[in-house]
Amino acid sequence: VESVGLHACCYMTKGTVVVLDSLGQNIGSGMTGGCLYVRKEQLRFINTEYLKHEPLQEEEVQFLLKTLRTHRALTQSRTAKHYLENPQRLQDDFVLCRPLQS
Repeated sequence: VESVGLHACCYMTKGTVVVLDSLGQNIGSGMTGGCLYVRKEQLRFINTEYLKHEPLQEEEVQFLLKTLRTHRALTQSRTAKHYLENPQRLQDDFVLCRPLQS
C-alpha cells in the first residue's frame, strides 16, 4: 500500500504488509504474527511495545522488488517506480518489523 492511517496492522496474526510511504500512529498494536515492511523514517509511528525492527536481508530485498513490480503494474505507483529504478535504495530506506514474541 502507499500509506496507512491510525492503528494499521493492529491485531495482525499473519501475512505481509508493505507500506511505501506514510504511517498513522500506533502501527502494529497487538500484532502477534506476520511481517510489516516500513520506511525507516516512519519508525516513530510503530508500536514498540509489540514490534521490533531489523535491517533487510537480501532475500527480503528480492521479495520487495517482486512485490513492487506487481504493485506498479496494478496501480502505476510513482513510489514503486522510484524503487524499481533505484533498487539499492530499498536496503537503505526500509526495515522489516516483526512481533516481539516471534
